[in-house]
Amino acid sequence: MGERVGGNRLVVIQKDELSVYRLDDKKVWSVGRGASNCKPDIALKSPTISRPHGTFENIDGIWVYTDEHSLNGSAYNGSPMTEPGDCKFPEDGDAFVFGGGEKALVNEWTVFALFLCRELSEDYCVEDTSKDEVLVFVGDEEERKFVRPEKGTVADFGTGIGIYMGERTYLLGNVSLKRG
Repeated sequence: MGERVGGNRLVVIQKDELSVYRLDDKKVWSVGRGASNCKPDIALKSPTISRPHGTFENIDGIWVYTDEHSLNGSAYNGSPMTEPGDCKFPEDGDAFVFGGGEKALVNEWTVFALFLCRELSEDYCVEDTSKDEVLVFVGDEEERKFVRPEKGTVADFGTGIGIYMGERTYLLGNVSLKRG
């Protein structure tokens, strides 16, 4: 088992890669697609992401995410952020989709992120779930079964989290996966 880390973090899944950003290391984090004249703190690779896409900012100990009028938008817990300069106050376990348009789609062109503010191991593993229609997540002596889950489905057990992204499922902390 790896190092257990507390504090505020953003778990980002894009193009089959998982990255963890320790948000408490800085007060402001820019989110966007990188270019020679744009170097965001959290660089996202998808063409559906605007160069300046959004910002995470710590204001007096409270984290705020603001969509910076991005072309394909941001979604917060499945709801599109539609107003210019719309901001959200993420809490532990809240999900973002960057670049998913008005339908907040989770697909190969969008970026999924999970805001965490609890102690959890940053060790993770990736399971091939391309042929699975039924998934059973196991954590904290409990099981949760999903039949044909949607991409971006999260199974949160407190000490472990499973994130289903279609062909791949990411397991962080104290959680495992068995096929149904």
